Amino acid sequence: MHMQTLTNKNDTELRSEILNKLNYNPLTGIFTHKKSGKEAGTYNCGGYRQLCVNQKQYMAHRVAYLIVYGYTPEGLDVHHRNHIRDDNRIENLEKLTHRDNLLRRGSWSSTGRKGVSYNKISRRYVAQLTRHDKNINLGTFKTANEASDVYESYVMGGLN
Repeated sequence: MHMQTLTNKNDTELRSEILNKLNYNPLTGIFTHKKSGKEAGTYNCGGYRQLCVNQKQYMAHRVAYLIVYGYTPEGLDVHHRNHIRDDNRIENLEKLTHRDNLLRRGSWSSTGRKGVSYNKISRRYVAQLTRHDKNINLGTFKTANEASDVYESYVMGGLN
């Protein structure tokens, strides 16, 4: 796969239009209006920040990528590494295939640990994953750390 540059006319024009109206701080991930200095954008129903430029909506994380790198990754998703949908700092964004993005997105739980969930009825932590469309239950544990350790060992090949 080759690196795209500003040769895409649409990317070049869009980047220019956005930079005429908005400022982007790559360290904070925040967009502000040039005229008012107020934060730009709104949240969509999925929790992502979106920006309106010339009456068109754009996802803020994709715009941040475009501004910094000069192109939008065609056919690829821009992923939030820390899974926080409105954290648009450039260090938190990476390009992934759609499949890889879905795999990463679906593996985080409310415990904040990959492959670990909490069962309120048993009051125990469950380690599990899905491979080849089959759910693999790795067991229940008293602590999230124990469940996470078992999950990581399995994934790294220790319990196959």
